[in-house]
Amino acid sequence: MPLAGGTDLLPNMKRRQQVPRTLMSLRYVEGLSQVQWSDSASRLGACLTLTDIAEDPRFRNGMTALSQAAALVATPHIRNMATLGGNLCLDTRCNYYDQTTNGERQLTFA
Repeated sequence: MPLAGGTDLLPNMKRRQQVPRTLMSLRYVEGLSQVQWSDSASRLGACLTLTDIAEDPRFRNGMTALSQAAALVATPHIRNMATLGGNLCLDTRCNYYDQTTNGERQLTFA
């Protein structure tokens, strides 16, 4: 299972809601923490942290809402770890919502 910030996966592992056989860190995958700007589009890497987004002045010109939203999430410690990709694919915090009838964890990916 891929691991970036771990703010969702690690608590789930602690509660034994997810028990991956192998974890693969995405921290050093080139390009996943990069930002590319052009006149017509922007490309944001999935491993950008919320702190990266909140503190980068480039996000305050044209992406002000994203910058403000990132600055308001959780605590500074969580923002330093949490990634853009992880938040877009965030698993629900409800322990009952994503259970099958036999109690097994139901995982879905976008």
